[in-house]
Amino acid sequence: AGLKVPRLYGTAEIDGVVYSVQEACLPLPSVRVGEWTDRHRRFCGALFTSAGAGTGDLRAALASREALRAKLDALGGEARRLAGTCARLLALADSELGGRPVRLGWVHRDFTPWNTMPVSGALTVVDWEWAEPGWVPLHDAFHFHLFPDILRGEIDPAQWERLVGDESPLAGLARDLGIHGALTPYAALYLYDTLIFYGDALASDGKSFDDSLLQRLRRLAEAWAERHSAMLPSGSVA
Repeated sequence: AGLKVPRLYGTAEIDGVVYSVQEACLPLPSVRVGEWTDRHRRFCGALFTSAGAGTGDLRAALASREALRAKLDALGGEARRLAGTCARLLALADSELGGRPVRLGWVHRDFTPWNTMPVSGALTVVDWEWAEPGWVPLHDAFHFHLFPDILRGEIDPAQWERLVGDESPLAGLARDLGIHGALTPYAALYLYDTLIFYGDALASDGKSFDDSLLQRLRRLAEAWAERHSAMLPSGSVA
């Protein structure tokens, strides 16, 4: 895939904070960071199918996330609203999949433009602490394309339609991974996972669920699910 992982020299814990010392990885001045390239596509495909990837089914992968969703629901208030949004996303994904099996594999889970740097013909990828060997395909590609806009507060549900459509920049990766049919369920599962992840982090730290990033994510999820539900044929369940 043309991949370089920075060398980790060691770690140290100071006042409860773990610091790592790793090889410096700097992009070349002539490289434009932020573009989805063929190297990004090849990397995501190679990572997803790499040795040690999970072989369980989707229900097993969802079990730990559903436990976190139940914990958020029990907190009430904004946490319960977040749990409700996640339930809606999961139902949408389940309806779109129609019982089809979902292959699981390795995902980076923080695959952003600033964590991926093309250098001298290779792709340097950093910040691996959230990586997981048994999650759904296309997660990293959705995160790469959407998270920068979410951080900037550019909430555009139509962007999801472009990413799951026939001309989607994710289409090449989907073909590489043997995914046929709509990409919609993978988009829903991406947001489901990301919302639960941030919600659980806030709950664990005792922080407010009025967090601006979390609220932008939730509003985008609700707006997109509403638009998608409106486009479903009569009688469909989302």
